Amino acid sequence: MNILLVEDNYDKYPIINKTLSIFDNINFTKVASVCDALDELSKTLFDIMIIDIQIPDIDGGDINPQGGVELLNNVEHLTHSKIPRYIFGLTSNSSDVSSHFDTFKKFGWPLFDLRNDADCWKDLLVTKARAIEKNINYMSADVAIITALEDTELEELLKLAPSHTSSNIDGYRYYFYEVTTVNGTKLKVVSSSAERMGVTWSSQLATRIIEKFKPRIILMTGICAGVSGKTSLGDIIVGDPVWDWGAGKISEDHEGNTIFLPDPHQLALNRKVKEQLRDLSQDTVFLKSLVISWPHNTLTSAPQILIAPMACGSSVIATQATVDDIADKHRKVTAIEMESYAVMAAAFSYDIPCAVIKSVCDLGNKHKADEIQNYCAYSSASVAIKLIIDKYHNLI
Repeated sequence: MNILLVEDNYDKYPIINKTLSIFDNINFTKVASVCDALDELSKTLFDIMIIDIQIPDIDGGDINPQGGVELLNNVEHLTHSKIPRYIFGLTSNSSDVSSHFDTFKKFGWPLFDLRNDADCWKDLLVTKARAIEKNINYMSADVAIITALEDTELEELLKLAPSHTSSNIDGYRYYFYEVTTVNGTKLKVVSSSAERMGVTWSSQLATRIIEKFKPRIILMTGICAGVSGKTSLGDIIVGDPVWDWGAGKISEDHEGNTIFLPDPHQLALNRKVKEQLRDLSQDTVFLKSLVISWPHNTLTSAPQILIAPMACGSSVIATQATVDDIADKHRKVTAIEMESYAVMAAAFSYDIPCAVIKSVCDLGNKHKADEIQNYCAYSSASVAIKLIIDKYHNLI
């Protein structure tokens, strides 16, 4: 349980620490200024934040009589993934309570007098800590790995986590497992699949996962179509950039013919994620192992990891003419699929690193290679897991 205490003299810490001594695994972070608090909040999701009122704006600076109130206002404008689950105002000055109680109440948080309200704030703090302790194992995750489809894509991902558990929460099925990094850190991972293919359902899934579990990074794995001449069957494509190839305006030309005027918005891959995936793309031993470890594989060459443009649309493509039309509008497009832009946009709106990692199972024409779909789902999931195990601490 992560707790952030913001006060300039730490006279409250011994009292709070004693109150919470009945709990195991309490991780206190103590800072003395508004600036330092915001810095910590940008890096860590805290379960509880306790704010003094009279604190300096910067470490070692003069006391701001309402620094804690200004911090609260700043916190409420953070992305949802960074706001602590519970916030308490706690002051030694009774006049601060009367002056700022309504401001805290406006945001839904209490403000207490350290001594006069001791029984009240201690009881509430213990109650909230118990609720967090009860739910923390499944209501938070370090990493989210999602797929568009349960069949094939999610199934192959979960085979890489044989000790996973599942839970139905609010009518949706989620899967939980641990991954241990090369540094020995145990990471909690949550996975789920969308109810249907396409941008609408994947946007809903990504947003729901972010809101409920507050992951620090979100990855999507699965299968995609590749563009002939740019990639080969089995290659693993990481979308950079991604865009909705159907975005634009339907209009008429001078002769009255219907024409489409594309106006796509592109989302680029996070810089840190891109650098780590670029390193992983050079791991020839790992890439060869993907082919070798898959039984009865019809593909004999090790796949490439390509960080390349990925077009996203709402339709399954099975005609070369459509692939050519998309490629005409972006000459470097390498992969085409149905979810990447939605997932990247959801992650972007919450300021969370994200990557869409999909393996090429066909070339977007009528000649589908359905027999390699399972292998492609497995290989893309393997890259995601390898990325987390080897590179997690360089991603965040």
